Amino acid sequence: MQEFGKRLDKEWDKTILPEAGKDGINQEQFHALVERIDSALRAYPATAQVAKQQGEHLAALMNAANGNKEIISSGQLQPFSYSHKGSLAYIGSDAAVMDMLGGAQAKGVLAGWAWKGFEAFSQISWRNKLLVSFDWVCCLLGGT
Repeated sequence: MQEFGKRLDKEWDKTILPEAGKDGINQEQFHALVERIDSALRAYPATAQVAKQQGEHLAALMNAANGNKEIISSGQLQPFSYSHKGSLAYIGSDAAVMDMLGGAQAKGVLAGWAWKGFEAFSQISWRNKLLVSFDWVCCLLGGT
């Protein structure tokens, strides 16, 4: 609703206010305005990439507030801004699809290896990075 309110203010000042008479706008104009705003709203994708960025943003806000409730409740904190860095999806049989920055796309076994490499690299500890990589090498060599 907060995003809708921001867009409503912008659209009102940009397009509706010049058209509105002293009586305001009619119901048809209001419906058109709401539909225009609603069609421009997009939810963030339900991915780990979004969750990670949101978590980092929230942690930065909490660290900046340093436990001060007035700062947190003031509404003056920097809003979250999502930055898409591409998408990877494993589709089985050592294949994956990739949507990279700039609109480039890749699919197949090479994309699958890129996915596996990114998955191994994204592990938190070096121990887990090595274990995940070792498991994939064992699977590749026919072991279990």
